[in-house]
Amino acid sequence: KVEGFNKGGVDYITKPYQPEEVLARVKTHLDLRRLQKQLETQNVQLLSEIDERKIMEEALRESEQRLTDIINFLPDATFALNHEGNIIAWNHSIEEMSGKKAEDMLGKGDYEYSLPFYGIRRPVLIDLIFNKDENIEKEYVYVKREGDIILAENQVTIRGEKRTLWVKASPLYNSKGSIVGAIESIRDITERKRAEKSLKKRYSWKRG
Repeated sequence: KVEGFNKGGVDYITKPYQPEEVLARVKTHLDLRRLQKQLETQNVQLLSEIDERKIMEEALRESEQRLTDIINFLPDATFALNHEGNIIAWNHSIEEMSGKKAEDMLGKGDYEYSLPFYGIRRPVLIDLIFNKDENIEKEYVYVKREGDIILAENQVTIRGEKRTLWVKASPLYNSKGSIVGAIESIRDITERKRAEKSLKKRYSWKRG
């Protein structure tokens, strides 16, 4: 028996034997072989799925890197969120404006992006892309919708200094047209507003 097992045998029957026992043992081994083949097929499929998933994850990383590179190239302070509200992009300009480095912001949720501008965790313009909320809109001096783009003006205190900001938020879509995130750009128009106010005052003085 030992020699038989050493040479690859998986079972044995002693004499005298019963036909029913032989059939039962043969059936058992056929079932085991069938299950083994199924397992081998499933393993091949699993390996294929793992390879496909790795390819998709790599493609996603490349896509996110391209998005980051593009956003970093933009002159306006810009950040982007995924649908769960986590920061997926935080460009150089918003680093300068907010004083917050991308490495400290990426992946953060729970309205982390509002802290540099409002000092508290709260929904901001970009959150209106996911859910319309009149209470959020009331927090802004001016809000306007142009299709799926939202424009707004607001006054905030950044690093102890009052600033006037022009804000633009827009959805991010996947290839199927579903919203998978949102992007917001912020432009500091404080100096322009001051110049306009000064010009208006000067014009009013001349007319008087």
